[in-house]
Amino acid sequence: MSLSIRGVGDVDGNAGLGVYLTTLALALVWILLICLPPWLMAEGMVTLAQIGYRTFSIICHQIPERSWQIAGLPLAVCSRCTAIYVGAVLGLLLYPIIRQTPLLIRLTHHSRRLLVLGLLPMLADVAFDLSGIRTNTFSTRAITGGVAGVAISLYLLPSILAIGAEWRQVRMINETGEDGNEQ
Repeated sequence: MSLSIRGVGDVDGNAGLGVYLTTLALALVWILLICLPPWLMAEGMVTLAQIGYRTFSIICHQIPERSWQIAGLPLAVCSRCTAIYVGAVLGLLLYPIIRQTPLLIRLTHHSRRLLVLGLLPMLADVAFDLSGIRTNTFSTRAITGGVAGVAISLYLLPSILAIGAEWRQVRMINETGEDGNEQ
């Protein structure tokens, strides 16, 4: 029995599916790690929680008022960062569907444009806030972060799948001495 997700297996058969599912699993683990510090703190595991918060402080300002909360404690990253990561997972989940939709297939051929289009709302939100034109809000940070996350994952996933296919082919050559291509 073979498991295949339309649009993912086309890169390298079931190997493409394996790379896709691994990428999705890693993204979900990342979100779990973001949610872990407030839960650990609430459970009295202060040292472990502090390690989590300090680790994520490398990538996020962690302003508590700008973060979602668990048990009354902020997540390890702000609402915009959380939304970027959740949006990325949403993009990963949408990818097999998008790869089968003719209009979206054409759009993904212009993936850089799609990436820029997905990042523009977030960049505008930040720029308007910094320039004093308009103060961003919790909602605008979350929505624009989510849009950016979807765009980023749709941009990166084809490359991740291609790298996985190439890695598999190199491994096959090293194991069998053949490149697997019929001539």
